[in-house]
Amino acid sequence: MKFLWKAIRALFASLGLVVVLLAIVGVVSLKSGTSELPRKMVLSYIFYGTPQDVPPANDLLSQLMPADPTLAEVTDAIYRAAKDERVEAFVVKLSAGDYKWADVQELRAAIAAFKASGKKTYVYSESYGELYPGMAEYYLASAFDEIWLQPVGTVAITGFSAQVPYFKKTLDMVGVTPDIIQKGQYKTAPESSLLEHMSDAQRETLHSILQSMMTDFFEGVSAGRNIPANSIGVLVDGAPYTSQEAKERKLVDHVGYADQLLEQLIPGGGDKNHDFIDAVDYLYAADGAMLDRIVKEDKALKGKHTGKNGVALVYVSGMIVPDTGQRGGMFGDNMAYASEIAGAIKDAAEDDDIKAIVLRVDSPGGSPSASETIRRAVVVAKEKGKYVVVSMGGQAASGGYWVVVDADKIFTQPGTLTGSIGVFGGKASFANAFAKVGVNWDSVTMGANAGMWSPSEAYTADQRVAVSRMLDDVYDSFIDRVAQGRKFAPEVVEPMAGGRVWTGRQAKERGLVDEIGGLRQAMEDVAARLGVKDVHKLDVIVMPDAPSPFDNFLGLLGQSAQVIDFVRPAAQAVMDAHNPSWSLVRAQRFEINP
Repeated sequence: MKFLWKAIRALFASLGLVVVLLAIVGVVSLKSGTSELPRKMVLSYIFYGTPQDVPPANDLLSQLMPADPTLAEVTDAIYRAAKDERVEAFVVKLSAGDYKWADVQELRAAIAAFKASGKKTYVYSESYGELYPGMAEYYLASAFDEIWLQPVGTVAITGFSAQVPYFKKTLDMVGVTPDIIQKGQYKTAPESSLLEHMSDAQRETLHSILQSMMTDFFEGVSAGRNIPANSIGVLVDGAPYTSQEAKERKLVDHVGYADQLLEQLIPGGGDKNHDFIDAVDYLYAADGAMLDRIVKEDKALKGKHTGKNGVALVYVSGMIVPDTGQRGGMFGDNMAYASEIAGAIKDAAEDDDIKAIVLRVDSPGGSPSASETIRRAVVVAKEKGKYVVVSMGGQAASGGYWVVVDADKIFTQPGTLTGSIGVFGGKASFANAFAKVGVNWDSVTMGANAGMWSPSEAYTADQRVAVSRMLDDVYDSFIDRVAQGRKFAPEVVEPMAGGRVWTGRQAKERGLVDEIGGLRQAMEDVAARLGVKDVHKLDVIVMPDAPSPFDNFLGLLGQSAQVIDFVRPAAQAVMDAHNPSWSLVRAQRFEINP
């Protein structure tokens, strides 16, 4: 066995040397740069759904391949190109994928800025929805000057629907008894296991959210296509449409093929003086921007950055949980670790070069205690004089809202899902299920309630009262935090609470957030606060720093990897270059089809 382990380690060490060589070659290529940008260019991009909000989990496997660009990278390229005289137009292909409503709105804002500079925008797709609803795709497409649709394609703007599975009967059949306590009539996440049909509260919430999304759609399409808003409902009810039907109804401008569109934009194809260039390639072109970013991040890791307009960008992405535990390795994770995030906020608060903190939140919530840890870090940062701004992504609900209530300003997209000021908890008892298969659990306990968390038995009446009391304390604390942070009286918060999920549009109307906008608008607000005219002049430091992917690899190798430590900076630089540190109601466990 010892021999086998040595052989495995040797194999990993060999692989490590290969990775190192690739890293060195990659850094050399970065320094030498790619070809020069054309004198004139058309910015281009292919969407396979909206880009991810944050880089993927920092696992080893993802680091061996180029990472997909983030939403911030794509929008930043569009904003930069709007001011670049060399860029003539922007052309996009929309392919099938997951288009998240709030992220589409972030992209629409960037496209609007590009158009405002006087440049034309074009979008092409084989279909805007086909055998599925294409509401989000077409909503995005309607922001462009010209919409192209392939012959035999469709425009399936068939509306919004929300479906919730209810499996109480199934649980009864197998002998599983959920024992869940809800605080707030709209905290409906556990109802799939408790009920056989949708509750009135769930139906009210869903209808309200869909109605808000439909308003977004009506306003966006009406403005983009110059169609009266009161006519769009008729168009939705008559969908789906063939390509010719869509053109007749002015939903698209041209029925044609991608090559025809490209030929129209740059006849005869491109050359070094006039060509198409991918948006992300444009952002990290041979002008050294990518190397500048790598150097900046490396300095941030060492605590040596000297930015006069320092801004800490802190991501809260995924389920909020208390601690990091054991992380890294082969497969990474997708959690928001409170201790890590709070630590980053604390570091930013104590750094004299950092003047403001931007929290980018895309989370359905999680542990109340973990959320409180992050919230407290925000309070301390403000006490130290830092300006704290929040940018909400696709969702900032439940614990995702808890962490932001004390911020100086909260930005949200109209389609963001937020609020959900409520709590539920409990367990499922498998006692009957075990009995059905002949399993009998026996135990020895010390303490009257020592076994109350066991899945092999139900709560006693006293235990259920105790759990309810715990949840009451969490709910009351949540109300209190919102009241203090948003400067409301508690009795004002209560009607907005009860676990109710709101869209960003609805949250703005109720004062739960301050402004409609995305990460760009949050950064512009910070720039104005700091007296900086150009948002790109901010010295943005992404925090917390994720474990190095190269460190993850070295963790597999063990101490034998020390022999190649001297190339760690080069290897890490090239891996980081591929992983730049820069929905609908998943918070309630039901799916909305846009």
